[in-house]
Amino acid sequence: MSYETWLKRQNVETQDFILGPARARLWRRDPTLRISTFTDSGGRPLTLAQLAVREADSLLNLSDDEVRAVARWIGEVRVQRLLRSK
Repeated sequence: MSYETWLKRQNVETQDFILGPARARLWRRDPTLRISTFTDSGGRPLTLAQLAVREADSLLNLSDDEVRAVARWIGEVRVQRLLRSK
């Protein structure tokens, strides 16, 4: 059994914990997305902003609430970076 097959069989809470809530929602909504979609060629996780650029078509199908969640997350990351730079 592949990791992705295993993850599909897990409950929503486990999927959210492993992928992060926004990525997990996107993965559940678009069955064409593979787990590898969320990583770069080196296997490092992509940020939601990087994922947005890479998977723009899928993100266009998000609900308003999901778009707001992604925007909040991106805003929080920017605030954290600003605070670290001071």
